[in-house]
Order: sequence, then C-alpha cells, then structure tokens
Amino acid sequence: MILEKNYKIMVERISAWRSTKQVVVLVSGDPCFFSYTKMLAKDIGRESCLIIPGISSMQLAFAAIGECWDDACFMSLHGRDTEYAELVKKVREQGKVGILTDHKNTPAIIARRLLENGIRERRMFVCENLSLPDERVHEADLISALNIKTNGLVVVIITKK
Repeated sequence: MILEKNYKIMVERISAWRSTKQVVVLVSGDPCFFSYTKMLAKDIGRESCLIIPGISSMQLAFAAIGECWDDACFMSLHGRDTEYAELVKKVREQGKVGILTDHKNTPAIIARRLLENGIRERRMFVCENLSLPDERVHEADLISALNIKTNGLVVVIITKK
C-alpha cells in the first residue's frame, strides 16, 4: 500500500492487519525527524513500533560540507506550503539552519524568499542526492543560489557568511 494522502486509511489497515500479520512500514527520509513515525507511533502505539533508522540526510549533508551540526536548528519545507515565515525567522536568528526540501520548495525558491525578506549575508549549501553516485554539493551566496537547478533529493543548509 502506498501512502499518499490516505494516512487515516493506512492506520486503519495496519491496525486490522497487525492482529494476524507482521506489518512493515517503510518511510522515506529520516525516521523520527519530520516523518510519519511520530503519527504512527501515536496512533498505533509506540510499544508496537520497532524503528530502524539509517544515516540521516542531515548527518550526510553536514558531513558533506564539513560543518558540525550540534549548534544548528532544523525545519522541513517538504510537503509544506506556508512555512516561509518560520524559515525567515530561523535564518535571521540562527547561525545554521538545516532544511528538508521537496520539488516545490527548491533551493532557488528558498533563496528568493530570503532575499525578498531582506536577508542577504548568508551562504547556501545545496546537498543533492547524498550518498548516491550522482551526489552533488553546491555552495553559493543567496543571489547565486537563485540559479541553482536540482533534480533529486535535496537538503539545504543556510549559514552566516
């Protein structure tokens, strides 16, 4: 069963199946980090869940740019439309912001939103297809980031210059 916007149906089916079957839920991204894990554990019961993580995309991204991430803050624009006010606030207040993106919330759009809100003195790292053969990492100021095109899974990190 593929989860798109049918979360309630999926939970109902898992609840029904788990009395007679072992159920596995494979979720893209990082479990417990802006993922369905939180809702599943709440709705199905945490004691019924065995969560098996891999290396997270944020770990890979910060390693790729050679930066520690214990002083960063994080947010997700993945599948979200109205988080830009929060993004602007975090980028203004924090030294490092790690951002999960999607095909609509691209690095170029993020750069444009920051520039529109008067934020200029920042570096953007665009970490694309991390751990895959076509992995790429771009580093740019926000104006140059307006021209970055991506085709894959992307984590954006914004730092002060």
